[in-house]
Amino acid sequence: MPDLTMIAARAGGVYPQARVLDKLDGYARGQVVYEGVEMPNFGDLLTGRLDRVDLPGGRSRLLPEKIIALDAYLRSIQR
Repeated sequence: MPDLTMIAARAGGVYPQARVLDKLDGYARGQVVYEGVEMPNFGDLLTGRLDRVDLPGGRSRLLPEKIIALDAYLRSIQR
């Protein structure tokens, strides 16, 4: 399992928010994110009320607020 405190370090020192949100949102929607890797089924926990997230480049997207909270936590633990 990769060290989740090193996501930014592995991405050249910048937290790759759009990529992380794509993976979290894709998993919650049942898309294959890591083929061949067994992940716990927590998709139901990542649904619910939607909120808009501003992304780099002036883009934004609607995501479940639990995914937004998980992304904020991951950003907060980066070394």
